[in-house]
Amino acid sequence: MKTVLKTAINPDTGTEYQIEMPAPQMLFKMPAPQIATVLKTAINPDTETEYQIEMPAPEVVRQAILKLEWPPEGMGVKATKERLAEKLGLSEEQKNAVNKAGVNVFCYSVVAPQVRYLLHKGILKQPGGPRTPYFPVELAALQTPLKNNVFSTERVVQVPPLVLPDFLKPNTRLKMDGLELLSHLPKESVPVAFLDPQYRGVLDKMNYGNEGKNREKRRCALVQMSEELISEFIRGIDNVLIPSGHLFLWVDKFHLCQGFKTWFDGTQLDIVDLIVWHKDRFGMGYRSRRVSEYCVVLQKHPKRAKGVWQLHNIRDVWIERTKTKAHPHQKPIGFQTELIAAVSNEGDYVIDPAAGSFSVMAAAHARNRNFIGCDLEG
Repeated sequence: MKTVLKTAINPDTGTEYQIEMPAPQMLFKMPAPQIATVLKTAINPDTETEYQIEMPAPEVVRQAILKLEWPPEGMGVKATKERLAEKLGLSEEQKNAVNKAGVNVFCYSVVAPQVRYLLHKGILKQPGGPRTPYFPVELAALQTPLKNNVFSTERVVQVPPLVLPDFLKPNTRLKMDGLELLSHLPKESVPVAFLDPQYRGVLDKMNYGNEGKNREKRRCALVQMSEELISEFIRGIDNVLIPSGHLFLWVDKFHLCQGFKTWFDGTQLDIVDLIVWHKDRFGMGYRSRRVSEYCVVLQKHPKRAKGVWQLHNIRDVWIERTKTKAHPHQKPIGFQTELIAAVSNEGDYVIDPAAGSFSVMAAAHARNRNFIGCDLEG
């Protein structure tokens, strides 16, 4: 390498000396500093084969985001991606690579996760809520939050500590009457409840003539619940739900069509949503074959979603096949897991006074919630 001599000084002795440095013409030939990279999977749109492509490492992307010049109106992920691609000197291939879902790899697999990381750490802010621009902290303080945003991704509801009698053991399969269980729970003490009644009316309506035989045998062996008894359960649940708490009530299409609003007359519960569970398998039926059940979402007054319901990825038609037939009315654990996560925090209690297969208990434990529930069969 060609060099030139430059004068330097020894800080200890104060004497000058000559030191070799790269000649000016050599500086233009030195390779640019390499940035840390990681491999991401992309797809060749012509051959539809996957390959690995180098992308900037997470720490490189985070540092580059912090060094961007942010416009006063903030930036979304796509705008951030465009500026970062230029700042980091990405190739056209790196800028335009997509995965098998057709999604831009740099934007959604590289930039978006680091924007969310900085948001979680409080380094970036999103004053307007989901799907609005991001800002550095100093710019976010100048923004006025959107007033019309009716939902949020954080729960602000606080649940009081639940004190249970010694004979009510949480996170176990209690064998007892559900109304007795509800009578021992403190008033306004739990944020979420499930109820899956065993309807006498359905068997009477269908009247296939095979009650107690073959596949209907286990169903008919269960204690049937009259509509008066179901109403009593709902009143008990209303008593123990906190304000703005939720009840997820399973109903069939006959009650859905004929009406069931009288079940919660005299309570503070109102219907706020309906979600269809598609079972992904055929059932019975004189005409159409039943493949679904219905989960009615009721909320105790005051009705509100913002600050209470924190998940917004639950579709109103949920497809899930149950993995076991341990109970004639087995319910989808994955679906119930998401409902629990939407309306409660870790450590909160979830109740089910007619637990059946105790699928709600499994769902609660999957989200680090406590469970208190029972069934006549235990």
